[in-house]
Amino acid sequence: MSETEIVRETLEISEDGRTTIKENLRKVLDIDGKKAFCQIENYGKDKIVITILNRWVPIKRGPGKDVVKNE
Repeated sequence: MSETEIVRETLEISEDGRTTIKENLRKVLDIDGKKAFCQIENYGKDKIVITILNRWVPIKRGPGKDVVKNE
């Protein structure tokens, strides 16, 4: 059984929407030196979950084109 490592980190998202994932967190997430994509889910007024998908590849239309839209 592998030991679970818990790392808590605070990231800042700038006004232009950019953020940097710090090196120690990139190593724990196994995305250091790799391209990774993320999925963002809104769970109400005060909660947004960002999931890093390091083994996922976007559809051929490019990232952001397979967005789920509420009609």
